[in-house]
Amino acid sequence: MDYATSPESRILAAERLLLDKLDNLFVRWRSSIHNLARSHGLHDSDFVTDGFHPYYLNQNVKILFVGRESRGISGCDNMRVLFQAYKNKRIGKQHINSNLFHKRMLYIAYGLNNGMCDWTNDIPYADIIAEKFGTSNGISFAFMNLSKFSNESDEWQSNWSMIGKSADASNSGVANYIHEEISILSPDLIITMNLGEHLPVLGAVTPITPGKPVGTYWYNESARKTLLLDTFHFTALKKHDINDFYAPICDAMREHAPQLCRPIGR
Repeated sequence: MDYATSPESRILAAERLLLDKLDNLFVRWRSSIHNLARSHGLHDSDFVTDGFHPYYLNQNVKILFVGRESRGISGCDNMRVLFQAYKNKRIGKQHINSNLFHKRMLYIAYGLNNGMCDWTNDIPYADIIAEKFGTSNGISFAFMNLSKFSNESDEWQSNWSMIGKSADASNSGVANYIHEEISILSPDLIITMNLGEHLPVLGAVTPITPGKPVGTYWYNESARKTLLLDTFHFTALKKHDINDFYAPICDAMREHAPQLCRPIGR
């Protein structure tokens, strides 16, 4: 096969186009919240970009995880920082197997892209998943935060004031940059992390069955509907990996998006 026309090369070419679209979006986005940054003693250079990891377009289920804010990476690209962290198998000073937030994302993405396989017996440890993460025979996903500014505090609480102001500034006037980013990424499934009342910031969200452990919604874009699942936050210490996250996510997909549940393994 001519590599230039191979499926892998086409995926990489398509992802380069996707990156160009995101880069153009972030230029406009950063400029639009210039006044917000200045009013909080920040600079345009503090803006944190995000998007997708390599081979996102190669996934059986293209998942977009939506969080609240980044931590300790002001002015950086979230995807580059985290991709390197996954490859080093450490999130800051913590081993990836001990980091609930990233471990759960990796497990869920692996399970949903491998026919909703058994969490306990079929999903490898996070450090093993990380070895092939972002490769042609590994898993990948997209990720974005509501806030485009990093929380540099040593406190564990989310900075909801900054998150809200960043989100509002990103969704004012004639543009909704959050919605534009989701449109560019065009996921098959959106998983938000306990955003609740903040979900409307994403765009046109229609409730199916709100609530916990997993609230179900439709994310509407023109004639296209994407299943959106709002879960507990992935850092929640007292929540069970299977009962509070994986199982209800799988159940919601079987009910509302059965086309994503085909038993395809890697």
